[in-house]
Amino acid sequence: MIYLICGFLLVVATVLIHVVGIFLITYVEKFLIQQFASSIMVEAILFAIVTYLLMVVHLVSIFLWAFVYVEIGAMHNFSDAFFYSISSYSTVGFYAEGPTGPIGRLSGAFESCVGMVMFGLSASYLFGIRGKLNANALANN
Repeated sequence: MIYLICGFLLVVATVLIHVVGIFLITYVEKFLIQQFASSIMVEAILFAIVTYLLMVVHLVSIFLWAFVYVEIGAMHNFSDAFFYSISSYSTVGFYAEGPTGPIGRLSGAFESCVGMVMFGLSASYLFGIRGKLNANALANN
């Protein structure tokens, strides 16, 4: 039961990191839209900034999972834990040795599930931004 609770808490932390990150990115995005006149170049730069910031949010989550793997003793060093975490979070799964112990193995499965959902959330957020930028461009022309 403790294994499920540990995995669940990491999932909750990952979702909270993502929600707070998207909230902050939305604030930055609205600020930038108000500051600059709408043009194709500005829209492209804004889209690139939002994409970069979303990747930073994902990396924060990946660092959290890697940190936990090392702290619970499931992996021996942060470098291996980070590589495993980014591989698991992105659902690539390209790593020969994963975390050891029941908590580590179960957490890896949780990380893959939540990573897939967070990438889906990020993609839908980016599509929303693109739609908003298109609407602004049409309104200004």
